[in-house]
Amino acid sequence: MTRATQAVLVAATTLADGPRPPRNVVLREAGNGMRTLVWEPMPDATSYIVALRYPGSLQYDQYFETADTSITSEIFTASRLAGIAISGRDANGLLGPLSSEYFVTN
Repeated sequence: MTRATQAVLVAATTLADGPRPPRNVVLREAGNGMRTLVWEPMPDATSYIVALRYPGSLQYDQYFETADTSITSEIFTASRLAGIAISGRDANGLLGPLSSEYFVTN
């Protein structure tokens, strides 16, 4: 019980001390079946973790890290993804909380 409590405390502290989640997450048409995912940069974040949730899934199935605040891909369609959330990572490697989920449509 002590170790479980310590693990929860470490996770909560890390999320509280990490960068705030990115805001203004949007998808923009980029042409040729491509879409660009864009978000507002956060001052304390040196990189971002982009979490992807597939259709029919209740959890994030895949994630990747990027230093950019925009990504262009053909995967950002409703047939391939149900939702996207983004978390900031600071220079010390601490992750902040995930942004509100962006629901992929069309």
